[in-house]
Amino acid sequence: MRKNNLRHKPRPSKINRKFWQRNNYIAAALIFIGIGIVGIKLLTQSHANAVFPEFRMECDIDHFGPDDPIVYPGTPGASHMHSFFGNKTTDAYTTPASLTANEGSCNYTGAFDRSAYWVPSLYNGSGTRFSATTQQLVVYYRKAGGPSGPMVHPFPVGLRIIAGDAKATSPQPQTVSFWDCGDGGPVFPNVPDCTNSTSGVQPVGVVLFPNCWDGVHLDSADHKSHMAYSNPNTGVCPADHPVSLPQLRYEMWENGTPGGSNFYLSSGGQYSMHGDFFAEWDSRLQSGLIDKCMNSQTLECSTMQVWGDNSQGHTKDDVTCCGGTKIFNLNDYSVVPVAGDINSSGKVDLVDLSILLSKWGTNYSAADLDKSGSVGLADLSILLSHYGT
Repeated sequence: MRKNNLRHKPRPSKINRKFWQRNNYIAAALIFIGIGIVGIKLLTQSHANAVFPEFRMECDIDHFGPDDPIVYPGTPGASHMHSFFGNKTTDAYTTPASLTANEGSCNYTGAFDRSAYWVPSLYNGSGTRFSATTQQLVVYYRKAGGPSGPMVHPFPVGLRIIAGDAKATSPQPQTVSFWDCGDGGPVFPNVPDCTNSTSGVQPVGVVLFPNCWDGVHLDSADHKSHMAYSNPNTGVCPADHPVSLPQLRYEMWENGTPGGSNFYLSSGGQYSMHGDFFAEWDSRLQSGLIDKCMNSQTLECSTMQVWGDNSQGHTKDDVTCCGGTKIFNLNDYSVVPVAGDINSSGKVDLVDLSILLSKWGTNYSAADLDKSGSVGLADLSILLSHYGT
């Protein structure tokens, strides 16, 4: 007699066992595929919603001129024609001091971003310069390597950078320069015809700048060797150019023309797109933007505004972006002393020069501007580049 009323469950036949095993495998496979699909979807959404640490300047065209204060300083008319954005006084005689003394043309921040930006001018087949006032240069300041990239340092006043090849007669690498019709779409090595483009209606010239500085020289003989490009994947800088700066991306929007093969650049042909940058920022604004948009936080900071008064719920010197949200106040950050102001008088002048020369060849820290351990030619060069500021 059985001790309970439970009935023994019959063992499945060999055929039944195979049936259940096969279906278990199918079910497991379906679950695995389902999880994979969900994971891919979430990953795709994550990338789609990923925030790229950057801030953006939108600068209207200010003036044109055959000058280049980097390549031909002090020699007016020596260069091909340039289209100038940002600082309103950029010419052959531009210095850090002249930039400091004048405002820029960048929307909402012209009194604080006094840097000079310029690119070659565009001409049509009849030799007429494209001079529409609708031209705009959009400048992206980005953290190389994205959110996980290395910490970014501010641009020193007076740093000069050139990107692209002004003498190129064939396509440049797309990691340096290319064209498109705006709003994405296919890219071109030369000025495209955007007449029937589905991605935009005007040619846009793009220039990508090196972002690694040697930490010493504000310029170099070839105007390029003091800078280098970071690793394109990680953003890490090479050992001989260890200082990570914001990576500039110029987008030259030629609003008002569809472009085409009859257009060419003042520097020659259609392949010679390049860009020049001469740094001069209010140190409080630049420090705040790099901190809040790149380092301590990760934000896509665009349509920025510095408030000049107490209005609309903001305090004077509030910096807003991203739909009017306050991200910091200028006074949250200290004014960074200008390199070369050895006696901290607020100005780089003869007294500072005298101090530097009297400490020549020593390790006098106040005059050792490049922190090399000795006061020498590099320090003198840095001081003179800021003289009068």
